[in-house]
Amino acid sequence: MKRIHVALGGRSYDVCIGHSLFRGNGVLPLKGYKEKRAFFFADSRLKRALPWIERTFRNSGWKTKTFFVPAGERIKDFKNIYPLYENLLRAGADRNAVIVAVGGGSIGDAIGFVAGTFLRGLEWINIPTTLLAQVDSAIGGKTGVNHESGKNLIGVFHQPRLVLCDLDLLLALSGRDRVSGLGEIAKYAIIYDRKLFTLLEGHWKQLLELNPKITVPIISKCAILKSRVIQKDELDRRGTREVLNFGHTVGHAIETRARYGYYRHGEAVLLGMRVEAALSVIKGHLEPKVQKRIDRFLSSVPIPPIPKNVNAKQISESVRLDKKKSEGKVRFVLLKDLGKTVLDTTVTPAEISRALRSIGIH
Repeated sequence: MKRIHVALGGRSYDVCIGHSLFRGNGVLPLKGYKEKRAFFFADSRLKRALPWIERTFRNSGWKTKTFFVPAGERIKDFKNIYPLYENLLRAGADRNAVIVAVGGGSIGDAIGFVAGTFLRGLEWINIPTTLLAQVDSAIGGKTGVNHESGKNLIGVFHQPRLVLCDLDLLLALSGRDRVSGLGEIAKYAIIYDRKLFTLLEGHWKQLLELNPKITVPIISKCAILKSRVIQKDELDRRGTREVLNFGHTVGHAIETRARYGYYRHGEAVLLGMRVEAALSVIKGHLEPKVQKRIDRFLSSVPIPPIPKNVNAKQISESVRLDKKKSEGKVRFVLLKDLGKTVLDTTVTPAEISRALRSIGIH
């Protein structure tokens, strides 16, 4: 088991990565809590795996109660959030209770938000069960729910007490969910690590097959990269963490306009990165040959076709609502090269439309 420490003073925590974490492979850090009473909110599709997880907690002296919740963006709708507070109230959860999220990125976002707002904040443990969540969203404390105008417009920063990444849980993932995780991994490679990008170019299919020789080092590498960023810019105010939004400004807009659920998050990010790499060339930051290399790789990954009802005007309108605006201007993370980024607030709607046309959105 590999342990990565996220050093944030009193909010520090460990990310544990390995196989069979809930079947006795390694001693998990489940001590040191005021009260060993855990309320699990778990993906309803994980009913077969959850007993192993609960047993691990109970063997460490915990009392557990489980609520199953729907996966995907549905859980991030406020009408589905309020009943979760009701569950906790009826179960007698107090300030010393611990919330445990078991599921993909959407469940981590939503349950982390519940943990951060119920009784003004409870400790919580994140157990990500998708490739995307293990490499990205489970680390960093960003929680949130959606508004009809866009993704994650309502939320809080609330760091978990612990993150447990059991790679055995990935075996049940569908092909599309694996591709979604690849989207976030590709983001890390493009913005931070040229060597990782080269590795992905030649071995991305092995990653989707969850080949341990590829999967373990890549997930660990992404977790290390993410933890370094969080330590420098926990609240996303210094510009360091903002780099992680590469591909997300346009990706979130596409995800919204295609209607939540049509694209997995990482699939939309793959499209968003293609558009923002094209924007990088349009703005004069990136050499065309590098953009073509990036686009050749990203476009080779299979995702659903762009819906016919999605057009450039709609995407531009959604981009204007992006939560990363500063003084009314959208802050784009663009590329100078593989591993090098630049912030740009001068992108115009016409330039966005031009870049969208490069991937077939008119």
